[in-house]
Amino acid sequence: TSTTSTTSTTTRSSRVAEVGDRVSLSGFRTGTVRFKGDVHFKSGTWLGVELDNGGGKNDGSVEGHRYFTCKTKFGVFVPISSARVTKKAHSNQ
Repeated sequence: TSTTSTTSTTTRSSRVAEVGDRVSLSGFRTGTVRFKGDVHFKSGTWLGVELDNGGGKNDGSVEGHRYFTCKTKFGVFVPISSARVTKKAHSNQ
């Protein structure tokens, strides 16, 4: 007998958050990615997320550096690994 395994048709790259994607943070906060890249305050790739319901820490700027624009206390920055994509901006996922 032989065993076959199935592979998901969703590629890893489709789960990596990009600007415009909808994401879930820590399972209970949701929002839209407005920035992806390097920031001046930490190393690594970070996401700037505009939260749906506020409760954030900023308006898209940190210490005078503007990364994106949103309402006050609707912005938050998270390491890219902390966001789970719930809907891609340019697909039917």
